[in-house]
Amino acid sequence: MDEINVLMTQFQVAIKMAVEAEVKRQISAQVGGITLEDAPVVRARKPYAKSPPKPCPTCGTLNTARRYRFHCAGHRA
Repeated sequence: MDEINVLMTQFQVAIKMAVEAEVKRQISAQVGGITLEDAPVVRARKPYAKSPPKPCPTCGTLNTARRYRFHCAGHRA
């Protein structure tokens, strides 16, 4: 039984190495065929407009915060 287990282990390692080599070969063939012309065009992000200043509900200081109900920096924590 020990000989069979040794052969099975060796076979598993050989199969794993063969599969990994084939996967690398296939991926290399696919990636090697991609050129810059084939790549999709990436659009630049649109610049966001700054929010108008709004008063802090607690102290009334004008700020441009977009979160936490427009609280100033001192009252957000």
